[in-house]
Amino acid sequence: LCRRGIQPTGRLIPPQAVSVALPEEQRYTDGWSYPEVSGEGAVYRWAATPAVTVRFDRALPAGDYVLHYEGYRSPHPEDPARMVLDVGDSSHVVTQPAGGISLQLNLHLAKPMRRPLLVVHHPLWSPAASGSSDTRQLASALSFAWFEALVT
Repeated sequence: LCRRGIQPTGRLIPPQAVSVALPEEQRYTDGWSYPEVSGEGAVYRWAATPAVTVRFDRALPAGDYVLHYEGYRSPHPEDPARMVLDVGDSSHVVTQPAGGISLQLNLHLAKPMRRPLLVVHHPLWSPAASGSSDTRQLASALSFAWFEALVT
């Protein structure tokens, strides 16, 4: 799409973001399905395993950060669903209702992360069980994520 001059929409990533994760940059081998584009032109990617790794584009020095995570989850297999987000030595549990995911999590990195990774845990569901022709097993969808330094 980008080669044809069509740019993704809906990415409200601020200039103070110090490391960013985009759905098209994630890997099948980390548990992701293929990238998709919404009717509004927003790129997203479904997790296809109960735990997926989100890869960020730049190293993070030790310090305090806010992790911003944007995505979507269906009401399946349960609503709300328990999601766990692990980064560095930090683990965050959230009870997430169906619909848009917009999380802001404060965290402290005791040591630098050369290649920042976030592991997101979410229960799987089957679109086919809801009458869809989609035969994949899916968890939640990633729209984009970023870290910003926590200013105190």
